[in-house]
Amino acid sequence: LIKIPNPPNRFLADPFIWQKNGIHYCFVEDFHYSKNKGCISVFKITRDNYEEVEVVLEENFHLSYPFLFNYKNDLYMCPETHEAEEIRLYKCIEFPNKWEYLKTIMLNVSAVDTNIFEKNGRWWLITNICSGDLKDHSSELHIFSSDNPISTEWKPNKQNPVIFDPLIGRNGGLIIDNEEVYRVRQKQGFNLYGEALEVAKIIKLSDEEYKEEKIFKVEPKFFSGINGTHTYNYKNGLLTIDYLK
Repeated sequence: LIKIPNPPNRFLADPFIWQKNGIHYCFVEDFHYSKNKGCISVFKITRDNYEEVEVVLEENFHLSYPFLFNYKNDLYMCPETHEAEEIRLYKCIEFPNKWEYLKTIMLNVSAVDTNIFEKNGRWWLITNICSGDLKDHSSELHIFSSDNPISTEWKPNKQNPVIFDPLIGRNGGLIIDNEEVYRVRQKQGFNLYGEALEVAKIIKLSDEEYKEEKIFKVEPKFFSGINGTHTYNYKNGLLTIDYLK
């Protein structure tokens, strides 16, 4: 068990794991109060300790939720960039600390916490879109598909939003286990963003339908004195979770 404390005048959230050469790296939202925005930082994780590497991606707008995926032997990141009103991709030039903006795959969209993955011969993009003016990104879950993940042509699911529920709509991670895909979904509390989370198995996925089934719930009871948790990821033997204290 390793706890990574918040650095002075910053907080860390949205942990995502990648493994390279047998070493785990944890990419996180790194929010700087002095700048009033987040960037993406990475930590090197060993069996009983951690080492902060550095800030690996920063823009003049807020970044969080550093979702990672591999495509044709290249590593890509799709961070949350809703302040730019785009869904963007960044390509890893030198792991883990050098990333370059590749392209915008969706324009003029207020979307957060995007997951991109391959299943059934198609690539799927699952994201939370705010369709109105309320700046609510927790209610609507939208799904799109394409023949490759770096395309700018994404086909919307006919049922979009496939989930319209502020209690379970928002993404909190993605777990792929062989052929099975599990969406982590946030459980919002009364006047509390990210009170708990659930892991749901995706059991139907096509351009016409979507269905998921709750597998288990994680409540903020794993440490004493904590009030919430909203991001949960697992990869190659390492589980990461954030919490609010």
